[in-house]
Amino acid sequence: MLPANLRIKGVLHTADGWKLYNRADGTVSLTDTAWRRDSRLELIGEAGQLPAAEALEAKLAACLAHH
Repeated sequence: MLPANLRIKGVLHTADGWKLYNRADGTVSLTDTAWRRDSRLELIGEAGQLPAAEALEAKLAACLAHH
């Protein structure tokens, strides 16, 4: 789980199509969006509060749906 105070933005290709993810100030939204070239995730926070990139990447990879 990511710290609650992190700002997170993402564009993700899901089994239900392309989604725009936004988390800020305790509010989360997930909405449909147009096709994008690739999925992206951006975490914005104070230095020292961000998770290790390799650990986060491994956790995200475990979530991938394989066809």
